[in-house]
Amino acid sequence: ATVATAYTSSFAGVAACRALQGVAMAATAPAGYALLGRAFPPDKLATASSRYAAAVSAGGALAAVSTRLDDAIGWRGAFAVAGASSLVVALIAFLLLPSELGPALNPETKELEEGGFGGVFASKA
Repeated sequence: ATVATAYTSSFAGVAACRALQGVAMAATAPAGYALLGRAFPPDKLATASSRYAAAVSAGGALAAVSTRLDDAIGWRGAFAVAGASSLVVALIAFLLLPSELGPALNPETKELEEGGFGGVFASKA
């Protein structure tokens, strides 16, 4: 959606792209924390969660760079650079991170959970 914003030709197009971005961002934090909960044991989860939160905050702080980009290459260029850099980071994450995580476990019963977000990715195989 960020790259698409750079190529829109109307306000409605920009608004639609930004709305799509907002919907995607609304799902990012809950999904990220759910995946962290599956990827790290309880004794390391607080550290992993705090590093994730710090990275999100650092990303927000980098938004100030976009104002410099806007001054240098215009708003369309700034959206194109931001979107392209995000795609590069996503590709690196895809290549370096494990493709599967263990199934979600209920901490009390130590059984696989059936419902909720974790159940979407859980596998009894």
